[in-house]
Amino acid sequence: MSNAITRSAAWRFFYVQIYRRLKLAWLLLRAYLFNLLVAGDTFINTVIGGDPGETISSRMGKGKLKGQPVHTFLSRVIDAVFKVLFNESDHCVNAIQHDEGKGAISEVIDRYREGKRTIWKL
Repeated sequence: MSNAITRSAAWRFFYVQIYRRLKLAWLLLRAYLFNLLVAGDTFINTVIGGDPGETISSRMGKGKLKGQPVHTFLSRVIDAVFKVLFNESDHCVNAIQHDEGKGAISEVIDRYREGKRTIWKL
């Protein structure tokens, strides 16, 4: 009888170890996928003329606060997607990165029009 109990405990220990490793692998995979999504987001923002370190959500949130119509419309679309998927309200305004955005093409053009000597500021 004690031999059966020992075997049962050994299997339980084995299953717990497998569960813990699978849980860790899932957490690492989720973190990796999140990092890939953020990298893709900043890449697309850079391709369309934004700052290389800023996300599209941050850029749209800043434009929404400035009252720019295209940014406001797109931020509403992004906010609706995040509301459905993650139950997050006002995502774009909450995602604003205040330390990013100075390298956007529009910012460079504005500095050039103002006659500043260093138009590219990182």
